[in-house]
Formats: sequence, C-alpha cells, structure tokens
Amino acid sequence: MNDDQRDIEFGRPARPPRRRRAEPPEEPLTGPYAALEQSDETGAWARVFPAPPQANESFTSFGEPSPEPLETLVDGSSTGPFSEAPEAPEAPEALEAPEALGAERREEAAQRAHGRRSRRARERTEPALGGALQSFGRFASHRYGTAALILLAAAALYGVAEISRPGPAPAHLGEVVPVEEALVVCPDAAKAKLVVASSGEGAGEAVLRDPVGKAMTTLDDPGTVWSSTPAQTAKRKGPLVVDATGAHAAGLSAVQTTREKRSLTGAGCSAPGTDHWFVTPGPGEGTVDLYLANADEEPATVDVHAISDEGSLATTDGKSLEVPGQASRVVKIGRSRDGLGSIASTTGAIALRVTASGGRVAAAVRTGLGSRGADWVPATAGPSREVVLPGVPSGSGRRTLYVGVPGEVDAEVRIKVITEDGVFAPEGQDTLDVPAGTVVSLDLETSLGGRAAAVVLASGQELVAGLQAGGDDVSFAAATRPLGSGTTVADARKGSTLLLTAPETAARVRVTPLGATGAEAPQEVRLEAGRTVEVPVAAEAVRIEPLPGSGPVHGARFLTVRSGGFRTATLLALGPAPGSIRLPAVGGSLTAVVSDPGSPDSAPRERP
Repeated sequence: MNDDQRDIEFGRPARPPRRRRAEPPEEPLTGPYAALEQSDETGAWARVFPAPPQANESFTSFGEPSPEPLETLVDGSSTGPFSEAPEAPEAPEALEAPEALGAERREEAAQRAHGRRSRRARERTEPALGGALQSFGRFASHRYGTAALILLAAAALYGVAEISRPGPAPAHLGEVVPVEEALVVCPDAAKAKLVVASSGEGAGEAVLRDPVGKAMTTLDDPGTVWSSTPAQTAKRKGPLVVDATGAHAAGLSAVQTTREKRSLTGAGCSAPGTDHWFVTPGPGEGTVDLYLANADEEPATVDVHAISDEGSLATTDGKSLEVPGQASRVVKIGRSRDGLGSIASTTGAIALRVTASGGRVAAAVRTGLGSRGADWVPATAGPSREVVLPGVPSGSGRRTLYVGVPGEVDAEVRIKVITEDGVFAPEGQDTLDVPAGTVVSLDLETSLGGRAAAVVLASGQELVAGLQAGGDDVSFAAATRPLGSGTTVADARKGSTLLLTAPETAARVRVTPLGATGAEAPQEVRLEAGRTVEVPVAAEAVRIEPLPGSGPVHGARFLTVRSGGFRTATLLALGPAPGSIRLPAVGGSLTAVVSDPGSPDSAPRERP
C-alpha cells in the first residue's frame, strides 16, 4: 500500500502522483510503519509517516482483514476493501505552510508510533527473563551443555527425594497377648495313651472329640495335665481332635503314645496346615503310611509329591486326593495309586511333600521297619539353606542321616555335629554331594561315637533332612525351628530325656514340671554356645521357656521304656508352643512386619 492509497483509506485527500526518479530500496514491512519517499528537490530518501486516523475512523493491525468497514461515514455508508471509495471531502479553506505541515506530521508520527516498537527497540528493551531463556537455549544446544543439564536435573531430583524421604518409623513393639484358640489333631488314638497339657492361667476349656464332633471328654482346668485311661481309647479308632479356647489354648501340647509288641510309637498332635514335609526310610525298607485328617467342615484336596534315593518320583498318582470335611483317610505310600503307585515301592529313602488346597489337613507319617521296630516320623521343617536336627540320642545303634534337595540344582552340603563337647565336622564326612531331586543317606554311627548330638547342615541350595536312630527299637528325628518363646512337652514320664542344643550363642532356659495340680518348682538350664545337653525329666509334662537374652534353642524329647527285655524308644521333635504372642508392630505406615516365629520375641499365629 503506497501513501496515496493509505491517505484514501484513512479519509485524507489524495495527493497528485509524484514523479519518482528511482525505486526505493526494498524493505519488508512488519507493521503500519512510515514509508520511504524521495524528495523532489534533493533526491534524498526519507520516511514519511501517515497521518493518524480521525476520531470516527476504526483501525486494525496491518495485514489483518477487518470484519467490519474501516470507516463509518456520517450518512451511514462505509468504506473498506469491499466498498466504493467515498467522495473526497472539501478541501480546507487555508493550507498550512510546508514547514508547519512537516512538523505536524512528525508530531502525528510520534503519536502513532507511541506504544509500538521497532525490532531493534524490542531487542534493546527485551525483559531479563527473555534474555535468560535465549541464553539457556543457546547453552542447551551445545552437546556438553545438554550433558550438564542432565546432571543438574538428576542432582535436583536426588536432593528433593533426600529431603522428602521420611525418617525411620519409631520402633513400637506390639502388645503381648495370651493365645486364646488352638487346635491340634492326634493321627490315631486307638489304644494310645493321650496326654494333654497347657500353661495358661484363667478360664478356658479343651474339648477332645473325633473329627465329626463327638466329644470324648472336656477339660476345664487350664495350666494342668490330663492323661487318658486305657478304657477311654481301647475301642477308639482314627484321629482325635483337641480343640482348646481361652487359657487352655496357651502353650497347648498333646501327645499320643502306643506300646506295641516290640516298639514304642509316639506322635505329637499337630495343627492342620496346607504344606507338610516328611523325610523317612522308603517303602523299599518297610511300610510308610500317610495319615490325613480334616477337622474342618470344608473339604480339602491333597497332592502328594516325592523325591527319593532313586530321583524325583514324577507321576500322576497321588494327586487330587479328596479328604471330605470332618473325615480322615490313610494313604499307603508305594502300595496304592493314591500313594504314588509302584514307582515308589522300591525306594530306600524318600522325602514326602503333602500339600492341601481348598482347605487344610493334619498330616502324619508312620514308618515300620519290620524287626527293627516302628515309629511316627515327625514333620520336618520346610526347605532351607541351613537346617538343624536336634535329638540324636546317645547310645549304640544305627544313626542314618537323610538329606534331600527338592530343587533343580545339585547341592554340596556342609555337615557339622554339635555334642556336649562342642562343634566338629565328621572326619571324612564334612561334605556331602546331593544331586538335585534326590535323597542321599549317610551313616554317622562311627562319627557320633554314641554321643547325644544335633546335626547342622548348610548349603547354597535348599535342603530337607531327617534322621533314623536305631537300636532295639527305631525312632526318627527331624529338622526343627527354634523354640521361640517356649514350648510344652506332654508325656515327660520317667525315662524321658530332653535334648537341648544352642547352635549359635549361649542360652538359658527354664524347665518347669507340670502335673495334675499345676506347675511345680522350675530348674534353670544353661547351654554354652555350640553345645548339646541332656536333661533327664520325670513328670507328666514340662514347660521349656528360653529366658531373656537367650540365644536360639532347638530341642527334642527322647523316651525309652523297658518291655520284655527290649529297650523300646520313641523320639518327639519339639517346636514352638507359645503361651502368649506379640502382636505385629505398627509404625507410621500401612504395613507391618511379623517377626520370625523362631525368635524369642515372637510366636506362630493362632489358629484362624
């Protein structure tokens, strides 16, 4: 748009065309700024600013189409890019002098340029923030600048995280409360002597019943010991449930013991669960029977898995075994399809895993070795890289260790023996190679030399383990957890010996005899680190409690009874039987960690 067109658009009289001597230099327009003109007299170029719009004129930015007419005339007509040009208004009566006109135009141009800045002016008056952003952009475009910015951002994030990270929650120990419910199942009470003991004080009761709920008797004197008479179990068959509430649940322990022709068999009555392990001589050595009992109303489905001295017993037999609610069944391992079929019939050593789904079951294994005797096999602790087997009795006879690796990697097992004299590695038997999915046996009779002991195994792979102690009669030991806050040993009659081991640090325990009238005078037993001690007892039951500051203690009870010139024996592996439990600690978060049940300040969960 030239000056004449601009004058017409803004309502000024059009000037006559000028003769131009040369074209002005090209200059891109960036807004409604003054145009270059050449003087007729001197030929010099100069900027001439257009006159500002009058009061009745409308104005839009340069280069933007106006949706309405640029000017509205008095008569209502309008001018704009799509209307006819208006008639020129009458010229003023008098014209100002050229000098005055030039000054007026300069003043008008100054007013019109007010509030508008050239590019150079904008650069000169650019805010400090804009300049900083431009410098930042130039810095970031440099490759080292980009790396520096990344490091700066990482440092800033780390600093914010460190500042905002909450401090450690205060250690609030949970409240210690008494155990108020407990349930255990004795696998087969037929002709057995039953002993039930608890350590609680106050109101409570324990009901002895069969799985369907038919009660045999009710005990209502917590903290005492009850023993069955031969008449009460003479005609009874199958499992017996001990369901305790209130103070009778604290420290609950029940044991069944049966005298047979040449054997004394004993089993600790165990709590129902969904995962059980047993390590025993296999069906190739004698009979192996698995007892399953469901004390709940919901049915359970059981799967039996096994590894052996012949390798993993991969078979579809022994799977999906139904155990209805309030019912029981016996599975003959290696002699029936439910018992893994014929694939297990020739095994000399076997590790059984019994899992339940849809419900829970109590499981127990009884192994008979013909003329060598028979006994119940204690459940062993689940797979672990370090296991402790307490309760190896003193005396002569076979001492066979069984070690299984349920995983898929071969294991090198390190063996230590803890006796009353200290810890040692059996000469020539300090390590044992066990292939994956296999059970390997090791004879320790010579290494033990007739001493009472515990065996400690360690490996980079998870292990399960058991032990057979032979003589006139056979008995079995198993890996155990520490006693924790304490346990109760039912049936600690004359001929009983407690085998206690402190595998790591020194320990002190209090042994309290229990009878029909309650607790008797206790005795304190000290154990040096890495020692096994034998503690003879003669009571209906005893309570064992590690004292404050004591290290972990593992234990077993060994019972012998003379019968017809033979020394029959049975061994009971001991686990925690707490009288009270510490509730989970609660801190400043929504999570809480429950201590290991084997620690002195914790205990296993109550029965749900």
